[in-house]
Amino acid sequence: MSGNLNPAPAIGDFDPPDGADLLEYFVQFQPDRAATPIAYCNWVRALGSRPQFVKQAPGDDKKAMLRTHSNRSVSQESSRNWSGAFVRPRDARVMARIQGRWVVPDTPPPNLTEAFASSVWIGFDGHDPASRLMPQIGTAQVAYNFPSWNGPLKKDEQKAWWQIWRRHDKETQQNEINIIINKKDKVYCEVIVIDEVIVLFLILNESTGRLWFQPKQLPADGDMHHQRSFERRTAEWVVERPIYINEAGDRFGFPLAPYGQTTFGDCNVVTVAPDGSAQEFQLQRANLIRMHMWDSRADFFGPEKHPGRLGSQPTRMGDYSVKMEYVPPPS
Repeated sequence: MSGNLNPAPAIGDFDPPDGADLLEYFVQFQPDRAATPIAYCNWVRALGSRPQFVKQAPGDDKKAMLRTHSNRSVSQESSRNWSGAFVRPRDARVMARIQGRWVVPDTPPPNLTEAFASSVWIGFDGHDPASRLMPQIGTAQVAYNFPSWNGPLKKDEQKAWWQIWRRHDKETQQNEINIIINKKDKVYCEVIVIDEVIVLFLILNESTGRLWFQPKQLPADGDMHHQRSFERRTAEWVVERPIYINEAGDRFGFPLAPYGQTTFGDCNVVTVAPDGSAQEFQLQRANLIRMHMWDSRADFFGPEKHPGRLGSQPTRMGDYSVKMEYVPPPS
């Protein structure tokens, strides 16, 4: 159990009260003010506005059309699908909480025959080659404009989502969250480790005042129903090029959305030692990841015209923020 968290309610009994009483319920997940003052300030800033809680019963999650994936790393500083920052705990500590804010990218509408997608998220693990699990929460953008006999097939939408990615689970997809997300909305997210198999996902649309949070339990793994535990070796703030999955289950490597710029702010991580003591740190020792396009196979959109090109570039703006910038392909 994380040192600065009290036990979570049972998954099946999760039904927090509405209105002002919601903040009283939140107290049990509130960061320790003395041990983790930055986490506490981020928490108070997000929840002090008394947002409106949006209910979504466990088991009612709708699968989104996207799947985020672990880091397909070319090196420690370059990835085929990730761009952002990651940090590691020191000594024998493990990750307990990650926080972050961003503005949903204002992506342009797609032109005819054009399609693109992106995911912006925070979470734990998935960076290292041996990583098996990755709890994440964030926003996603999907857009396409295809010609057809009945006129163009168009989509240009944004979603909030959570996902517990598992390496050998091909059915893993993003789970939509019952909160409306629009371009330019300001979003605050947290992932909080409750115990070895339960995490609390939290997302607040600060532009609309709508809040969703839910504890999620790690599914059983394999035929033997052996339940692995979360690794908690790395924490990440990432803009990702996800995989698109259509209604027939076909998978496509959509191009990365031309997201312009987006900045992760209030980046903060809480770690817990074996004795239960909590500490926090920000981006002082973060590693930055560039995204390089190394598509070598033809998919629905054909192969990458400029293999190896830079697609997304991070820049650390200080201890608490990292700016992500889309790099367009050569003309």
